[in-house]
Amino acid sequence: MAEINHFFRIEISPDGMTAHAIRLDSGAKVPTLDDLKNALVKAGVRYGIDEEALKTAMNSPPGAKTFIASGAPPKPGCDAVIHLKETPTKKSAPKLLLDGKVDYKDMQLVKNVVKGQVIAEKEPAIAGMPGMTVKRVPVDPPPIKDPQLEAGPNTAVTPDGLKLLSLIDGHLVIESMGLGRQEIRVDKTFVLKRSVDMATGNIYCIGNCEVRGNVTEGFKVVAQGDIKILGSVEGAEVTSHGGNVEISKGLIGQGKAVIRALHDVKANFIENAVIETGGNVVVEEHIMHSKIFSAGGVYIEGKPGALIGGETSFVTKMKVRQIGSEANPKTKFYMGNWIARSA
Repeated sequence: MAEINHFFRIEISPDGMTAHAIRLDSGAKVPTLDDLKNALVKAGVRYGIDEEALKTAMNSPPGAKTFIASGAPPKPGCDAVIHLKETPTKKSAPKLLLDGKVDYKDMQLVKNVVKGQVIAEKEPAIAGMPGMTVKRVPVDPPPIKDPQLEAGPNTAVTPDGLKLLSLIDGHLVIESMGLGRQEIRVDKTFVLKRSVDMATGNIYCIGNCEVRGNVTEGFKVVAQGDIKILGSVEGAEVTSHGGNVEISKGLIGQGKAVIRALHDVKANFIENAVIETGGNVVVEEHIMHSKIFSAGGVYIEGKPGALIGGETSFVTKMKVRQIGSEANPKTKFYMGNWIARSA
């Protein structure tokens, strides 16, 4: 943009942030400071005028171009940032021990969180500062992004909007919802859609646990709540500190399996295993060559309904169709005598 009087042409940049004075050939006439200032007024230049530059422009030869005013560019702000304090394990990896070794059976597959734990925090956005053109026209700063913490199931945002908390004991799940959005939630039940083996390592949950496969020999499943195994348990340890254990396809203990539950243990059958429960032991087919310690009763409800070999200790009631067999060692059972064998 150019504005002209007899002595100066004022050029303003397209963004309005700079102004220059170009000295015109006025012959014998000598411009005054008022002539230059009048040219600035006519051009609308009202901000950021450099008084020393005006003197330079006054003494410049015809055709000279002098920078005389500058605006104030807007200052960008800072986008809000959401920081995840905990992240679920996308790919299991062995746990590194303090001595530098790794535990290949602890693959850290489950990201447990407790009630009240901070899952995510928001770093607030910082607003930008508006700028000003040489014509004293305000210039807005660039827009900032201000994503909000959103509460998924079993989570809550603090009143100040800066923290996302877990409302329960469970495991953390972050799921993509498309368009760059994520749902952050805490599930009470951890569901493993496969068997517990070397690929998963031992499973530790502070909520409930459901395994849609087997628990293979030498591995552990430990939960504070209920544990449901849709397959079988093969020479493994399963412990529910606060709930029930249910094994859909039975327990093949191989003399190694230990099942512990605060409440009931249910299975299709039990063979060569140790069962410790604060509730009842409920079996569909048979119990063979096992040690049963029940603070409740022992029930074999289906056929053949046999209790063969081993030792069975219970408090309230035992219901079976058959006790022992001629082809097997003695079958021992004790009523009203229950001793917890381990913590």
